[in-house]
Amino acid sequence: MQQGFEQERPDEQRETANRVSRTAPDAARAERNLERHAVDRTTTRSSVGAALKFVGRFAQMDIESVGVTIRTWHQLAGQRWFQAEAAVAAEIEATMRYSEQEMLLEQIADMFQRATWFRRSEPGDAVGAAEPSSQYVGTLAMLALLVRDRLDPDHLEILYQPFAQFIPERELDSE
Repeated sequence: MQQGFEQERPDEQRETANRVSRTAPDAARAERNLERHAVDRTTTRSSVGAALKFVGRFAQMDIESVGVTIRTWHQLAGQRWFQAEAAVAAEIEATMRYSEQEMLLEQIADMFQRATWFRRSEPGDAVGAAEPSSQYVGTLAMLALLVRDRLDPDHLEILYQPFAQFIPERELDSE
């Protein structure tokens, strides 16, 4: 045995081999995912831009319009809605747009802290629901915009429908 090096015991060798065998497939899987889901940066920038414009336009809505979005969501909520919600989560993971998601979540959270209609003394009376309803519906529409290039059009349509009459999606692409 060389001086300064201790030989691994058999149980340590097994532990090291197990660690390596678990890590190698994970690394290979991650590399395949990177290749398979290479993100087109131009498309991502466009999607982030549309989502940011959505947040800005949402902040300008009046309390009555926000109430309409929530009532529309109440009519849409069901299996199709929740399948579309799951599809958004899957596409964020598949495209690895985590940093974009985080930045957008910060933006919409800030918007809700500053929105005058959200800070009214009794907003629930004006919108017919608790304030977090508008936050949930708006956040999900924003995230659907983030992955709209990958999302089934039916999923985007159902998630964006509460806002469609107030913030037409086509306007989010214009300069």
